[in-house]
Amino acid sequence: MKQTTAIDRWNEKIEKVLAYLAIEKSHSVNTQLLYQQVLEKFAFWAASQQLSLQKIQICHVEQFLREENKKGLSQSSIKIIIIALRHFFQFYKDRNEIKENPLYKKELPSIQSRLPQFLTKKEIEKILNLEFPDNPLGWRDKAILELLYSSGLRVSELISLKLEAYSPERSQIRVCGKGNKERAIPVGKCAKEALDKYILKGRDFFVKKKSGGEIFLSRIGKPLTRSRIRQLVIQYANQAGVDKRVYPHLFRHTFASHLLENGANLRIIQELLGHANIATTQIYTHVNLKYLKEIHQRCHPRANEKI
Repeated sequence: MKQTTAIDRWNEKIEKVLAYLAIEKSHSVNTQLLYQQVLEKFAFWAASQQLSLQKIQICHVEQFLREENKKGLSQSSIKIIIIALRHFFQFYKDRNEIKENPLYKKELPSIQSRLPQFLTKKEIEKILNLEFPDNPLGWRDKAILELLYSSGLRVSELISLKLEAYSPERSQIRVCGKGNKERAIPVGKCAKEALDKYILKGRDFFVKKKSGGEIFLSRIGKPLTRSRIRQLVIQYANQAGVDKRVYPHLFRHTFASHLLENGANLRIIQELLGHANIATTQIYTHVNLKYLKEIHQRCHPRANEKI
């Protein structure tokens, strides 16, 4: 019989917590994966220190955090680590397996909010107007980029998008976003043309026996991964000569910013983005004001004149 190791015992405890968070707290798949990475890293560290769950104190957690901080992690990454560990310890405190949650009173690091970056209309057009390869791969990639900009999807929403969620007659997709909230999003004309071409002419090229119903598939018939989408976005942005750090979520920021620039109501943008709180959407008003000031400074004849 295989002997249970310290890391095995930690991993068993992690599995219980993750199952609880998925069912009771309705955490998204992405949040689950993030917490799993954090908890597994902590478990490996604790096992190497010969620490069981019952032996963990705040001094041990702070030592782990100091070691992680030395790796150059951002404050937001440290915050995620603290939140994941706090959930973990609270789960076992509620079940009387430990006396205290060592992170119960631990303050989260303050994070300075940054205004989201976005692509200009000229930059997004340079990317979308590229000459994509006239083959299934090119049709797929064109559809991905058009849809990211047209509908403001999160990457997780894009890669999990099913065929039955797309209604070509209505030019609309149904998306399951954060908290498993479903929303309907219009698909613009250019995105619809690219998507229809890929689905009708190109998708079968990727379909294999074990393929699911996801719209966007890899060469081996599996759903595309987040990292692959990121690679595609960077690849085509470089080809277009866009001198900016381009990543998939930048298309979402660009989608929202361009809607606001063209007079869209903030509540409508909130619905399209799937934000639970209007405050999350309001950050784009600050971006828009900054953009308007730049335009004013550059274009108004008396903006920079001295009196």
